[in-house]
Amino acid sequence: MEEALPSEISEFLGNCLSDNIQNYKVILHAGNKKGEGFLGELLFVTLKNKINNKEHNLVIKQVLPCENETTIAFMSLLYINEIIFYTRIVPDLLKFQESFPEAKPFNNIAKCFGTNSVKGKEKIVLQNLKFENYNVPVKSEFVTDEMYEALFKLYGEYHALNFAFKEIQSEKFSELKTILNNNWTSFIQTPLFSSSLKNGAQHIQEVLKIRNEEEIAKQLQKYVDAADDIFKDVIDYKDSNGIFLHGDCWSNNVMFKFDESKKPEHIILLDFQLTFVGSPIFDLSYSFYSGANKETLRKLDKFLKIYYESLSEHLQQYGLKVDEIYPFEVMKQEWKRYCSFGFIMGYQILGVRNMNEDEIPDISKLLNSKEPYIYKKHQKKGNTFEESIYNLAKHMYDNDFI
Repeated sequence: MEEALPSEISEFLGNCLSDNIQNYKVILHAGNKKGEGFLGELLFVTLKNKINNKEHNLVIKQVLPCENETTIAFMSLLYINEIIFYTRIVPDLLKFQESFPEAKPFNNIAKCFGTNSVKGKEKIVLQNLKFENYNVPVKSEFVTDEMYEALFKLYGEYHALNFAFKEIQSEKFSELKTILNNNWTSFIQTPLFSSSLKNGAQHIQEVLKIRNEEEIAKQLQKYVDAADDIFKDVIDYKDSNGIFLHGDCWSNNVMFKFDESKKPEHIILLDFQLTFVGSPIFDLSYSFYSGANKETLRKLDKFLKIYYESLSEHLQQYGLKVDEIYPFEVMKQEWKRYCSFGFIMGYQILGVRNMNEDEIPDISKLLNSKEPYIYKKHQKKGNTFEESIYNLAKHMYDNDFI
């Protein structure tokens, strides 16, 4: 059914398509469910040209409405970062890649049709890949080994492109780096995020003590005492292996297309509001620790080798040797040094995965609140979540990561 769009949205879409919106039939689809867009409102729309019937299936991602000036400024930083990514970083990366005909074209990011940077009204228009049989994994389910194998190969490819860009076009890399904000540093300053880190660590410690894992609980005390300081320290990356990262890497920000045998055929990376310059370990550890079950956690070394082989293969396409760019031993050292980022984000996201849909919070309201957020209160009944955070903590302890 044809529907009317708000005039502001209509004008914006017309500018994005360089056409008069009156030339299109507008079909609105259901908006995002709770948990699909934590830091934004998603509007799904199909525009069908009345003359040639050509369709544009679009997602309009827009900033959550809020009245508090501090929250508006914070949300604006998130959107500006993503706008910089789509309008500056991606075009430069793809242009760079064109100078290497033998390199596999990186086509794992949704097409961006346009952006709006007006403070408090930020918008990004993206290709709606659901119409091409891509889907976000079910939030409540663990990520499978097959999905992680495909993901780690993809991160190897994406990171190789970024390492090559940094190595060969260092001046351009430095220029882009200066305009990109590390929004994790803004996140940790919010009472919402800071309190949730501490409360999450306390919950894990309670679970460990119930299971008589006193030594692991003891090791976790530093997270109970100062999780926010640990996070601030680890996210302040100063080593030499920094590249443009995906950033917010849990499975809610990845779309998979599966073949007839239900194996991953292609992947699209979503949501670059938290992209920043850092170690590849930030992407890998966050992705892995936010979705791996007990059996998958045991296969960490396998997945790191899969990643590294992909990184090596794709660096070769730019005439670079992986041993000179990012030696395997350096990667392992950085994992031990920086995987606490993935651990912290992991136990946060495992909590989100286990929430009832109607319990998922309104982030804009929580950001305005000075009260601590205790996600333990919002968990589904049963021990799925507690089993998950126990397995994650034990993995960290057994591997001497905490």
